[in-house]
Amino acid sequence: MDAYRDATLKEYLRAYWNGLSSSYEKMRCARSDEERRAWASLMTNILGDDRKRVLDVGTGTGFLARVLAEIGHEVTGVDISERMIEVAREISANEGLDIEFEVGDAERLGFEDERFDAVVCRYVLWTLPNPWRAVREWVRVTRPGGRVVVVDGVWCDSSLSSRLRSALGRLGMLVHERCNPFRGYEERVSMSIPFINGVEPEIVVEIMRECGLRDVRFQWLDGVRRLWLANLPPLFKIAWNRPIYVVYGVKP
Repeated sequence: MDAYRDATLKEYLRAYWNGLSSSYEKMRCARSDEERRAWASLMTNILGDDRKRVLDVGTGTGFLARVLAEIGHEVTGVDISERMIEVAREISANEGLDIEFEVGDAERLGFEDERFDAVVCRYVLWTLPNPWRAVREWVRVTRPGGRVVVVDGVWCDSSLSSRLRSALGRLGMLVHERCNPFRGYEERVSMSIPFINGVEPEIVVEIMRECGLRDVRFQWLDGVRRLWLANLPPLFKIAWNRPIYVVYGVKP
């Protein structure tokens, strides 16, 4: 992808996610203390109990960054959307959490090498035009012995059931979010996103290994998914009932 096309695409993506910033926290983040505790337990199991310097890439409204700060980590969150960052700062301040939030590109991080003990991301890899470049960046800013953690999902396929779920999801956006249900990426943009329909965990494992990580493993997050779905409106319970997982590896 040439530099001009890359910059133009990033501006489109920034504007798109800016437009979702007002409703994203309410509809797509944890809606119960039990689910939040489940995320905290997952992160503790992967990162350990000791305090670490953690980067949350594609932080959005800062949900995972807040979970990490609550369990004692020193957290920085970056996102391409300045409006998402504004919401993240406001919520974190209201919750009394000390988190550094910055506007930044997941594929071109503005941090020096080996700055962080861990890099985490939640539902980000599927959105990126250059996922291999992004993972290499995440590895670059992680110290030796640190971990890179990716949470993502398999969002849709060509099956009839998947198409029906997508239709219900669009209806849910209209009913619950009062927004245009057909405001997804333009076709030209979707064609530039390799994992626009989600990504299988086995592929993420291979990307991580290709980018130099070792001891790469994954697990399905069925328990977390059930807690998340339990507190969604009925239309979204059906539409968003898709498998999610975590993949993580160690930088040698």
